[in-house]
Amino acid sequence: MLQLILGRAGSGKTTELYRRIGQVAEAGGQAILLVPEQFSFENERELYLRLGPELSSRVEVLGFGRLCDNVFRYYGGLAGRALDDTARRILMGVTLQEMGSGLEVYAAQADKPGFIEDMIGEIGELKAAGVTPDRLFGLALPGNPSLTEKIGDIASIYAAYQARLAAAGAMDFDDLIFLTVRLLRQEPELREYYARRFAFVMVDEYQDTNHAQFVLTELLSSGGVLMVVGDDDQSIYKFRGATIENILSFERRHRDAAVVRLEQNYRSTGTILDCANGTIANNLGRKGKRLWTQNERGEPARLYVAQDSYDEARFIAETVLDTCAREARDYGDFAVLYRSNAQSAAIEEALLKS
Repeated sequence: MLQLILGRAGSGKTTELYRRIGQVAEAGGQAILLVPEQFSFENERELYLRLGPELSSRVEVLGFGRLCDNVFRYYGGLAGRALDDTARRILMGVTLQEMGSGLEVYAAQADKPGFIEDMIGEIGELKAAGVTPDRLFGLALPGNPSLTEKIGDIASIYAAYQARLAAAGAMDFDDLIFLTVRLLRQEPELREYYARRFAFVMVDEYQDTNHAQFVLTELLSSGGVLMVVGDDDQSIYKFRGATIENILSFERRHRDAAVVRLEQNYRSTGTILDCANGTIANNLGRKGKRLWTQNERGEPARLYVAQDSYDEARFIAETVLDTCAREARDYGDFAVLYRSNAQSAAIEEALLKS
């Protein structure tokens, strides 16, 4: 059984996921639900509460990192070597500071905010795609010597970083998944063990998986029982190596897969959905769905084109004050949504001054 469930926020994806888990558990099967690393203990607790104690015993909820850690524990007691984010940044910083001749420019930027994280992200994308430093060293782009040189620089940093990991007897999160994939490919008995252990493999937020996580999912579900849940209009982790192609090509890889589109929205007003439909209709590379709701139309949406971040913040603060005065609202009735933390400073300052 192969299923792809498509839905947007508020369309009941999580409810549908829990329902399918319950069906598998009631049939006596053992399921594994692979979730994003940002899936919190609170999310996990909510899932188990909704399933109840009996059904909860039939499902394991694991992030990809925890799953890989479990594989290493089972295979040879090799767990406990994966570095957390802080240790990765420290190790990458040391690596950059000590790069040799010709790479001093990278050492000089090691203290620049975000540079180390960007470098870890670039190497993480390479690992997710299965690209080793050796393969990168051999890559040349005819007619583009500057880019070829940069690729060589990245390869040198990548190799030095991996050497430091090996010297410390450690691996990072991307290594953990990459090496687990290699292990499952090389050890058919281990792969068969996990295929027998989990009768049903489910993946949440499938649009945010990278290539290595895709391969790992395919290996685990080699028995053909796989369900993935996601939203092809909501992929926001490309900077971490996530590829929307995993969800877009699912039907091509699994021609007998059933596709379920959850298009009714239970959360938003009709006006909000019209705005969303009009925006996502312009996205390239999507499977397509039309959101609808039985909720009320709601108030018309307002668009304000700000001159800069300070003008935007001023408009937000004035709107809150004006609405409170006209409708006797409390400040707690308002929420301000922004895409990145960098936007919060101007908004906080404007609200404090109001």
